[in-house]
Amino acid sequence: MDAKDNQNYRNAISLDYLHPAEPRTEADYRQDKQDLPPSTSASEPATMLNVPLDGAYSQGDPEPMDPKLAKMRKQARWALLAMAFFMGDVQEGLGPFLGVYLQDHNWAPGMRGSVVAMSHVATIIMSGPIGALIDATRYKRALVATFACTVGTCQGLNLLSTHPACVFTTQMVSAVAGASLIPLLVALTMGVCTEDPEGADADAAAVVPATGGKDKGKKKKNKHSFIALNGRNQASNHLGNMITAGAAGALGQKFGLPAVFYLVIACCACTMAIVWLIPEGAIDHAAARGRVPVDSETDDNNSQHHQDMQERGAAGKKGGFHLPGLGKNKKKKNADSSLMILVKNKPLAIVAVTVFLFHLGNACILYIYGQALVVAGEGDPAQTTGLTVIIAQATMTIMSVLTAWVADRSGYWYLVMLSYIVLPIRAVLAGKVIKYWAIWPVQILDGIAHGILSVATPGMVAMIMAGTGRINVAYGIAGNMTRQSGSAISHSLGGWMSEVKGYNFAIMLCGVFPAVGLIIWLATFRLLRPLVDIKKAPKE
Repeated sequence: MDAKDNQNYRNAISLDYLHPAEPRTEADYRQDKQDLPPSTSASEPATMLNVPLDGAYSQGDPEPMDPKLAKMRKQARWALLAMAFFMGDVQEGLGPFLGVYLQDHNWAPGMRGSVVAMSHVATIIMSGPIGALIDATRYKRALVATFACTVGTCQGLNLLSTHPACVFTTQMVSAVAGASLIPLLVALTMGVCTEDPEGADADAAAVVPATGGKDKGKKKKNKHSFIALNGRNQASNHLGNMITAGAAGALGQKFGLPAVFYLVIACCACTMAIVWLIPEGAIDHAAARGRVPVDSETDDNNSQHHQDMQERGAAGKKGGFHLPGLGKNKKKKNADSSLMILVKNKPLAIVAVTVFLFHLGNACILYIYGQALVVAGEGDPAQTTGLTVIIAQATMTIMSVLTAWVADRSGYWYLVMLSYIVLPIRAVLAGKVIKYWAIWPVQILDGIAHGILSVATPGMVAMIMAGTGRINVAYGIAGNMTRQSGSAISHSLGGWMSEVKGYNFAIMLCGVFPAVGLIIWLATFRLLRPLVDIKKAPKE
């Protein structure tokens, strides 16, 4: 095997630099920096470009071309894809069917909204600790199985009783368990986001060095990078939501809403079984948490990354950005609380605020719109609710794939802007037209906005927090806590406003918040775009 075959490449956000490397002296680093060609002196961070790495450092494996390891990683990727499919129904529990189910049991709109709101409050409180747990533990598969079992048990208890104490308790526990599954999926995806050694040529993810030949300057994409795997897993997640929603609508129409509970329990059982198909040896737990080992900054092939991380740190300092673990004071390494990470990192804080406003406006629209259609006599409750979910999830599936494809080439900034533009339009349409046919445009717009953000949020957090070792804590805050807090307020506000002012007014009000988020996103263009977009490498 020649030297060319021994050189592997990684794509954006494949987190290569997170893996252990042989320590070197500061003098070696300075010499490497002097040897860098002028064209690379101002390159983008290694997390955002296709950077060639020696195969010996690929995911910390001494023999990355080992067929057994390659087989384990391939199995892990397929298992993650299948797990994401069934996880879609598990993470949301009953979703919009809960409101219809409680409505059938004579619960007032305000009380129904309060159940969802309290569930989100519980999730908000637990998001930070759960993110820290995911960063720290090596038992991620066991956590997935435990949380899936918890969701299934809670839904079973709701079948036995609709007493307020039982419903509030079980839905709060179920919400915490279900919301913890997506951060686990993201962490496991980061842990296996490496190119398949057996298909290194096909999976190459870099600009091929200018060494002559027909491949000179040819850009190849790694289909197993984090951006690619995250997009596929999110698409599978939405596809699972779509199919199970269709099945729930059909089963609910024929056998009644209790059949939906049994479907959720079945999906929980499938998730519990599939997660154990992921080989433990295929998971790189250092990459799964985004950790940079202390000595890895001076790796032979990573001296460029050290310079890039300094540039990123400088960019972050403009917004109060702090990289835990990279400073000289090791006592500060784990000193920051979850909220302090958000306060000290202005780019992450902006993402968190806009994501919060997104969900504050978007979360309760489907919840309220489904009930408004039922009250207006526009279709069977289970069938109508199921159709709203199917349309949205089908659109999200397509948008997840497209978002990953576009993000792999240009980044996330414009994609997120598009998602914030779509939501106010959706709110106006839904508030003005409560008709059965309007389900289609209303939910397609939901699918466009939500599909983009489901892929973009973990991707942006991975870019902004690269090298800190606290990616899952940060995602728990910016991706989970903000979503849950926004949803909690949204459902509570929407429920009570529906009761006092009517469904139309409540839905229209929801369009104001994402419009504010759009203004903030546009106002912070100069700060955010360099961090969440990918610039093309200069041509040789």
